[in-house]
Amino acid sequence: MADPTQPNLSEGFPEPVHTDNRHSVSNWIKKSIEEGRLRDCFNLYIQDYRNIEEGGLDGTKTYTFFLPCCRQQSFVTRFIGRSNEDHAQALRFGLQVNPLSCPKDCTYYRSRRWSEFKHKAGKPFKNAFEWLLVVLRAYTGLPWQTQVAIIGVPVLIGVFMWAPQWVPALVALVQAIRGK
Repeated sequence: MADPTQPNLSEGFPEPVHTDNRHSVSNWIKKSIEEGRLRDCFNLYIQDYRNIEEGGLDGTKTYTFFLPCCRQQSFVTRFIGRSNEDHAQALRFGLQVNPLSCPKDCTYYRSRRWSEFKHKAGKPFKNAFEWLLVVLRAYTGLPWQTQVAIIGVPVLIGVFMWAPQWVPALVALVQAIRGK
């Protein structure tokens, strides 16, 4: 039990955000969205930072921390005019005082749900297009005779199957080209 004669030093201070824990930063983002400081936007994500600190008998040590980021870099922040490294350090230790917010009329806002739907709906088309590019690149690497055979054989089979009346004309054309 707390001693009533001793002052409570944690009164009035916000709960610290543990930026070395992705879950803690994710909870801070969710709370900020609920409070209206941030918007549930496709451009909002959690970036991990790795810093290397020199010194001590151990040599160097690496530590990782996580911060909210905007793909379009459009946050409104209290730390204007600082370098990226100073800004990251200020956010690392001061995220609990809510130093970030989205602009009220952000021109880069993209609905997360709509963006995820578009990504999922377009994925089969993207995969098919990438597969087609691989096939076409392989095709262009073949000798010209093979390319002609790959195109010509299915065309001839199609003519024989669906337009047999053209067969005598094609035979006459081939004989005229060969000079017989």
